[in-house]
Formats: sequence, C-alpha cells, structure tokens
Amino acid sequence: MTNAVKVNISERLKRIAGMLTFHETVADIGCDHGYLSIYLVSSGICKNALAMDVRKGPLQKAVNNIDAFGVSDKVTARLSNGFQGVLKDEASSAVIAGMGGPLIIKILEEGQPFKKGIRELVLSPQSEIHKVRCYLAANGYLIDYEDMLCEDGKYYQLMHVTQNPEKSQMTPPGNIYLKYGEHLLKMKHPVLKEYLEKELEKSRRVINGLKEKNRSFQKSEGVLDKSSAVSKRLEELENLTKEIEEALAFYEV
Repeated sequence: MTNAVKVNISERLKRIAGMLTFHETVADIGCDHGYLSIYLVSSGICKNALAMDVRKGPLQKAVNNIDAFGVSDKVTARLSNGFQGVLKDEASSAVIAGMGGPLIIKILEEGQPFKKGIRELVLSPQSEIHKVRCYLAANGYLIDYEDMLCEDGKYYQLMHVTQNPEKSQMTPPGNIYLKYGEHLLKMKHPVLKEYLEKELEKSRRVINGLKEKNRSFQKSEGVLDKSSAVSKRLEELENLTKEIEEALAFYEV
C-alpha cells in the first residue's frame, strides 16, 4: 500500500481527519479529488471510505487518484447528491467540508444523516458559519468540539457534531456562542483571537472611513439617500464591533 506520507493533503484536512472518533467507514460528502478518503484509509484512521461527489468530473479524478494510490479496495467512489447515495448503516462517520454554510444546511436537511446510522459529523463551512450553528442547535445536533486554523491566509472553523439526546440546544439565537463558537471561546482558542483582532481592526477602520464620508454627505445638498445608506451601514458595523469586543472579553478573564 502507498505510504500515507505521500498523500498530499492540507493541514485543514489533516485536522478534519484527526477529529474523527469512529474508525469504520467514513462518508466524505463533496470529496472533490478524493484525497481525504485516500489519506483516511492509507493512514489507518478508518477501515473504509466513501468518496462522494455530485459532480462527475471531480469524481472521475477521485477514481483516478484512488487507483493511483492503490486503495481501491478500501475507498468506494460514488456519484451522490449529499447523503442520497449513502445506504442505511453503511457509514459510521461523515465529513462535509469545503462548501458554504447554506449548502451544508441543505445537505443535512435533505439527508438526515443520523437516520442513516451515521454517529458523528465533522463540518467545516466556508461561509455563514453562524447559520450552520443555529441550524444544528434547532435540529437535534450537538457541537461537542471545535477547532480553528489559518492556512494560506484563510481562516477555517471545524466542528465535531453528534446527535443531541435532548433534541435541541437551548442557546438563544444571536448568542455570541452561535456567532463565534462556544467551545472556541471557552477554550480561548488562539486562532480565533487572532481572527477577532483582525476583524475588529478592519471594522474600526471602515467605521472611521464611513463617518468621514457621512460628514461630507451631510454638508452637501441632494445626497440624503446616500447619507442614510451610510448611516445604516455604520449601525451594522458598530453592532458587529460590539459583538467582536464581547467575544474578545473571553480572553481577558
């Protein structure tokens, strides 16, 4: 078998692999070129993997890579829209990474992975992460661990998710935990702090620029609409700044 060291995967994918706790069969939803599945079986993290993608092109590349690394006996490539192609009790774990938050929510809503016997999920939304957390909290999922890293200048949040026996987490919508991650805040994750500090600096810089622009609008005639739009954006940014400052307060305790 090809040595796992030769499988070229990102640090983000290695972190995702390290979050898996069940070691039977992992369904990689949206597998792209199949490298995560190849890494999982060739490094012994799981016995088998399902490399699944809705697109024929990437799936064929995954098939080629699976053959090239000599793991076709352990990795099955399958054309699938989300969990559609996963049979009941076929997989113990699933990974959904590299796609936007709304798409992840859609995949979970349509796929109902826990009804298929899956016992854990590792999620890494690329956008609108707070919406994913809100969906999970309201639909019987439990985020029991989170991690965060910065790779090639981009920040990634990773969530380990299981089924919540109490069906819903009583975390109020808009709560700072849903915005930035309860576990990340409570563990005072250094990468989250770095991200928050950069976002705070950026927000304050934009606020100062908008205030200057608003002053010049107010001195001119016929630009009330522009001034109103700037004022609305200012209010949004000031609220965001307060949220960031609330999150950073966790690091001061």
